[in-house]
Amino acid sequence: AGGAGKTRKHVQAGSVPAGSIKIDGLADGWPGRPPERVTSDRLVVGKDGKGLEASFKIAWDADNLYLLINVTDPTPLNNTLQGDKLWNGDGVELFIGSEKLDQPGTLLFSDHQVLLAGRTDVKSGSTHIVNAAKQPEIRLINVPSVDGTGYTMEAAIPWSALDVKPVEG
Repeated sequence: AGGAGKTRKHVQAGSVPAGSIKIDGLADGWPGRPPERVTSDRLVVGKDGKGLEASFKIAWDADNLYLLINVTDPTPLNNTLQGDKLWNGDGVELFIGSEKLDQPGTLLFSDHQVLLAGRTDVKSGSTHIVNAAKQPEIRLINVPSVDGTGYTMEAAIPWSALDVKPVEG
């Protein structure tokens, strides 16, 4: 929802058969929906968003929420941070909630903030769910663009980590 709670953005998330999406940085098994764009005017932290852009797709099955993100970045895969500090480097930050969707403002207690690092050496600490009692295993891969102008991120986030039971619609 927008700042005044009067604007809503809907994103289509295609349902896929279990096991049809492999976390390999390729679009194989993904629904044929067009991606959504995030442009540089959405930059939250930093002086200049010039050259930054992303397009993403979302899919789901009974076990996971899947993300496929193509990032354009003049300095790609630059994040050496860990855990709850990941937001301060290259990566993706998701805010996920299922209650009071028309209410603007800060995160609710039931909302989740998911951090996914943009870096080539994906290892322990490359993903983080803020305020989670136990960090779940989030499968993540980042594949650099051949021309060096960005990367493709693909992730599988377990629904159990988000306290969500997915349903069609």
